Amino acid sequence: MTKLLSATPTAHVLVRAHRDKPFFEVKWRSTLDGGTQVMRRIGPAWLERGQTSDRRRQSRHDGWIKRRGRPADGYLTEDEAERCVPAIIERSEAERRAAIEVARRAEPPTFDEIAVAWLEHRIAVGGIKRTTRLNYESLLRRPSEPAKKRGRPPAARLMKRWGGRDATSITTREVTKWLSELDRDPALTPRAVNLHRQVMRSIFAYACRADTYALPFNPVDQTEKRRERDLAEIITYTVAEVMAIARAAAAGAHRDVTRIQFSEEEESARAVEDEQDACVIIVAAFCGLRMGECLGLRWRHVIWDAQRIHVQRSYVLGEEDSPKGRRGRTVPLADQPAQALAKLSQRPMFTAPSDLVFCSRVGEHLDGSRLRRRYKAARDMASRDSPDMPLLRFHDLRHTFGTLAAQGFDLVNVQAMMGHADSRTTARYLHARPVAADAAKLTTIFGGAAAVAEPAPVGVGNSQHSR
Repeated sequence: MTKLLSATPTAHVLVRAHRDKPFFEVKWRSTLDGGTQVMRRIGPAWLERGQTSDRRRQSRHDGWIKRRGRPADGYLTEDEAERCVPAIIERSEAERRAAIEVARRAEPPTFDEIAVAWLEHRIAVGGIKRTTRLNYESLLRRPSEPAKKRGRPPAARLMKRWGGRDATSITTREVTKWLSELDRDPALTPRAVNLHRQVMRSIFAYACRADTYALPFNPVDQTEKRRERDLAEIITYTVAEVMAIARAAAAGAHRDVTRIQFSEEEESARAVEDEQDACVIIVAAFCGLRMGECLGLRWRHVIWDAQRIHVQRSYVLGEEDSPKGRRGRTVPLADQPAQALAKLSQRPMFTAPSDLVFCSRVGEHLDGSRLRRRYKAARDMASRDSPDMPLLRFHDLRHTFGTLAAQGFDLVNVQAMMGHADSRTTARYLHARPVAADAAKLTTIFGGAAAVAEPAPVGVGNSQHSR
């Protein structure tokens, strides 16, 4: 690929001669082709050989001095030659750039080239979220590049297999064989294989467009999507178990203070932190917020009079962004999380509308990894008194909300409260709906239908069943 070295190359004007007739020539290193040296003729020089003590006729070119008199038509003085240099360089660079572009388009694009162009397009035009961009960059990492997450081996399966390949030479048969190899990789689930296939298919779909590379066909189109594993059963907490975990966090039961003495000021600060951890757990379980949405919540998003929480921001990977799916939503604020938030709002600092609800001692965003560890410690402490309590992830607090909400709301309302883009995701919580009431409704419907049905003609029913 053409590399731009400098926008304004340094040029030197020289004097050369052909059959003892001098002419000016300019030499510079091109801004293209890695800095190749270029020489172009400027024009005949109004010079002659000789030596003189006349400073007006002296020249910096050895052996050549300025001729006497006015320059003849077509001849240039040294000053005139130097004034021609910028236009000559600009014209020459433009011609070389056009030639390189023609040569580049004559060569088939590589998979690396179209992958880079595709990702740049998704960022500039598609406006993908930062987390999505990082996932794509991880999938398209070259084998020589280190993994960004420590402890994870640099797989780089896409570039390892297709990097450097002529994109037009990749066939459907090759892609099918490669996907079969991924199926046998014990580190990959069918969902992960589908993700590799989806990204590769999207890259080629972009390259097949007439305004990009106009590839003749997409070799991934005719490959088969893998059947993903059935969704695991949703296991959630009961309301009592959520409150037990919150009480353990509020009491600081997850802290090891057996050998350390703290000042009263430190004890007070820790008590506020413990109360905040308990409030995070209650809000996540009884409002259905994701961890990033909890960490991005500000006091202006808590609407006390309307008993609502506006979920507008999410804090993920060190940056605030819109929630998942780029859609904000409104969640009802029940009494349990409202009371926990009201108590937290009495803390001495960071209660202004623009302040974070859940924050560090200096008002900054909490570290999600540390919050997750504190939650697990409080969960483990609470489970000592309740041996039957499942040991669930922080995200399962959100599943707890979905399961509880499904007991009193229909599918559409639960989907809106949880911010699901697809109703099929919400349908996972339908197992929690009271089936006894549904059975009673069906019994009434069937009974009413039987009462209004017209009696069938004699013998018709028997003749139909006998067929």
